[in-house]
Amino acid sequence: MPTPKPHSSSLLLTLPVGLLLAAGCNVSSPGYDDAFGTGDDDNDGVGSTGTTGTTGETGDMSGTAETGSDDATSSSTTEDSLDSAGDLKFDVLETPDSGGGSSCGGEEENDDATLNGQVFAPNGVIPVAGALVYIANEPPEGIPDHVYCAECVELDCTVDFSETDVEGNFSLPANSGNGKYIVVQKGQFMRVTPIDIAPGPTDLPDAMVELPGEWNPGQGLYIPKIAIADGGYDRIEDALGKFGLGDTVISNYTESTIPGTESFDLYNNGRNPTSDGFISQGDMSTLVNDPNKLNQYHIIFVPCSYDTYSDQLTQQGIQNIRDWVAAGGRWYVADWSNEWMWKVFPEYQNFYGGNDAD
Repeated sequence: MPTPKPHSSSLLLTLPVGLLLAAGCNVSSPGYDDAFGTGDDDNDGVGSTGTTGTTGETGDMSGTAETGSDDATSSSTTEDSLDSAGDLKFDVLETPDSGGGSSCGGEEENDDATLNGQVFAPNGVIPVAGALVYIANEPPEGIPDHVYCAECVELDCTVDFSETDVEGNFSLPANSGNGKYIVVQKGQFMRVTPIDIAPGPTDLPDAMVELPGEWNPGQGLYIPKIAIADGGYDRIEDALGKFGLGDTVISNYTESTIPGTESFDLYNNGRNPTSDGFISQGDMSTLVNDPNKLNQYHIIFVPCSYDTYSDQLTQQGIQNIRDWVAAGGRWYVADWSNEWMWKVFPEYQNFYGGNDAD
């Protein structure tokens, strides 16, 4: 087993706590949830089962490997469980309570190899808890390049799989053989790598199981398609760069994303991205008023800013956002951009003094 790295935060994404998330799948009125709730009702560090997950939740995982199928397909269940056929389903958007323990069976007698590794975020620093790691004989279907309803990953009981513990470590019993694939997935981050498995224990290099920082399906690399409403206050683009979705440079005690290296798009929502050297995709009103543009993204961040473009939010734009969220999009809004939440989803919050949010 590789030497465990020192303990550090296992959040998949570290962002301002003030963000609210609107998310829904195939529902007429999508709701919202606190973006960083852990599902830990007892404050004991163990996430509750059956909660609606968001990236970054943490729990108590054992990392114990089990066996499961070569096919990864979708299911509508929102927690790790067995379906009616006895196949395992994994909610890769939520950190499970444990990496194993189902009735699917334990280590198979013909598992003559063990793959050990540690999964990190794209920056190679933050360990990722609750990542699904499994072996496939064929490359699984990748992440769609457009908005979709992210459902559970379903594995047959004949697949060799494991889940990472709170430090990102896993130990995966497997059958030796050539021409296989190791799949690492957490949420909409997914890496598929060809692998020849030798008998006995093998310590995998971090680069083989690290979550990717770029979209390159030809190389088996998938990340969520992200748009940022570039605002006048928060620098979410720098947070994502430090997470590994871009290269960064430190100057004057500030770490910033280097323009041209980012794996996301920026729209003007109070600060023009070109003022920092980034390419602007247009202003925020052009994004939300064009369903085709919205449908290019899995996640949209609206950090703190002025109300410049929220004043241009039309009823059609509001409906476009609601439809996009209902189709599976994730809509994150910070407090000083609250118009982008209360105008779009007024039924889910009440403000002191009235819902004009002034």
